[in-house]
Amino acid sequence: MADLASSPYFLLILFIAAFALPLVYLVWIRNSPRYGREPWPTVLKTFAWGAVFSVIIAIILSVVFILLLGQIQSLNDFFARRFQDPTTALGALVVAPIVEEAAKGVGATAGRRQTQSKTDGLVYGAAAGLGFSATENLVYALAALLGGLPLALGTGVGAELRRPLGIAIVGGLLLSQLLTLYTTPVVYLAFDRLAQRIARRRLPKQVDEQRALEAG
Repeated sequence: MADLASSPYFLLILFIAAFALPLVYLVWIRNSPRYGREPWPTVLKTFAWGAVFSVIIAIILSVVFILLLGQIQSLNDFFARRFQDPTTALGALVVAPIVEEAAKGVGATAGRRQTQSKTDGLVYGAAAGLGFSATENLVYALAALLGGLPLALGTGVGAELRRPLGIAIVGGLLLSQLLTLYTTPVVYLAFDRLAQRIARRRLPKQVDEQRALEAG
């Protein structure tokens, strides 16, 4: 198992699996007529900023905020009464949502020179967010697979008791990736069609208003 984890092919497969889907979505959004076509060098630069610098910023800020919030005794008591590990709960429920979104915003500034409208900002914001999510995918996959594969494939005393847990971890990770591959485009298309329906309903009203102004 150690040889498998240290194999360059194993790491390459994890890297491709983590970055392939975000890059596909990045191409999809960048080439969408609704958002225009921003220059590829700037889009990829923003993606890289989100994947590297935003993650580093998020880690640093998370540590700082957890240390600062850890000094608030009433907050610690609140989480200690409800969770076995109050520090982890504090980081996941309070710090991570704020810090991660702020770090993604910093990554999106890589495309500020090309941002001339709100739709341009959507493209670069998506690029930074997808880069951040790609690195998250890689980290989560490494943690889950390295923790689950030894349980699923291990032998020895008590292996039959640990194997179901390992299979559940690895199988759940693979299934979630598969579901994400199908559900994310479906949700995107559903919202896109909803926006088109709303736009079609508003169009006759706008035409009537324009005609009224012309007649007046």
